[in-house]
Amino acid sequence: RALGNVIMRKASTLNRERLAAAQIALDEMLTISKGGKSMDTGFADLHFQDVLGVCTGMRNIPEMMHELASQLTLFIEILGIKYSYPVPDMYWDNVEILKHIKNQDTTNALKAWNQKMDDALLYMTRQLDSWKLAN
Repeated sequence: RALGNVIMRKASTLNRERLAAAQIALDEMLTISKGGKSMDTGFADLHFQDVLGVCTGMRNIPEMMHELASQLTLFIEILGIKYSYPVPDMYWDNVEILKHIKNQDTTNALKAWNQKMDDALLYMTRQLDSWKLAN
């Protein structure tokens, strides 16, 4: 969440030309999402986030974001959580984020990012609720 907030703040100051690669990544995600496969769309979602971070021109934050996403993916796999987030929701979350960024609307870009994070967390923790953990 925190790294994404940094990216949202910086990206919201950029002109549309600097965001062209993020738009291309979002368009690619749309194409992939039409296949209806959550895993494929999820990788496209991570790619969009990575590209958006790179668009900001910040030196360390994009790499940190990519590394964190890789660690989270591994952690989800180790826990055995089924991450099949609804494909349309993944795509539309990013449409909203990029729309607000392009409008240089930092407040709503942050709200959209944080809502995306809240929804993903809720999706995963609902699966953990069913676990019977030993004391």
